[in-house]
Amino acid sequence: CSLHSLSSELDESTRTVCDVLGLKVVEPQGWTCCGSSAVHGADPVVATTLPIQNLALVEKSGFDEVMAPCSACLFRFKSALHDLREEDSLKTQVANRIHYEYRDSVRVLSVLDLFEEKVGMDAIATHVKKPLHGLRVVSYYGCLLTRPPKITGANHVENPRQMDQIMVALGAEPVDWSYKTECCGGSLSLTRTDLALALTRKILLAARALGADAITTSCPLCHVNLDARQAQIGLDFQMPVLFISQFMGLAFGIEPQRLAVHKHMVSVKPVLDKIG
Repeated sequence: CSLHSLSSELDESTRTVCDVLGLKVVEPQGWTCCGSSAVHGADPVVATTLPIQNLALVEKSGFDEVMAPCSACLFRFKSALHDLREEDSLKTQVANRIHYEYRDSVRVLSVLDLFEEKVGMDAIATHVKKPLHGLRVVSYYGCLLTRPPKITGANHVENPRQMDQIMVALGAEPVDWSYKTECCGGSLSLTRTDLALALTRKILLAARALGADAITTSCPLCHVNLDARQAQIGLDFQMPVLFISQFMGLAFGIEPQRLAVHKHMVSVKPVLDKIG
């Protein structure tokens, strides 16, 4: 849902970059909301049914892998699969609701998994036409990509490296920091905005203290907090926040307009000026 609304720039830039890399992305017809962070607090069965319904759609379409650009969708898919494998009764309830017994044949990938496994860093580097030399970037993964590891399958829970490795391939300087997987309060944005602002403020201040020129992320919920809420936080600086696919597109020489960087609340002009 986010990619078709608030974070359409993630959708546009991911599709554009995939085209350059020779990856054909097919969007399932008839997909529904994954339930995100709201439904599982109200009805665990519905919370599992919604993601499995989408995975069943992919399975019936003849695909054995699905890439979820949104971290919330990714987590809900993996969480639903975990619960389904653990509880036979839940599997039966879900099957009755969607009138289909999911065969568990679809592997779920993040957009970072896709770039790492299906393309590779060396191949990404060969597409670079406009290296991001001199650009210091911190990679913000958020909490949904890696935790809890029994659900996400993450090998490096506190110190993931995929985005950092991509930034190296693009010619940028990834800045190591301790806020890679700290929560930004995405799920609290509406119910406890004060807490979301406090958490986001800490992340932005940490990036600034390390001399970062920008933050990169792959999570649309994190991006909304880090980008759109800067004005509310009232900092004396602005920190550009770009999706990893947008950084890739810029390094590939794609026009910024095609990557939808103009849709951000915080101007990315300082980044564009620095890379020339």
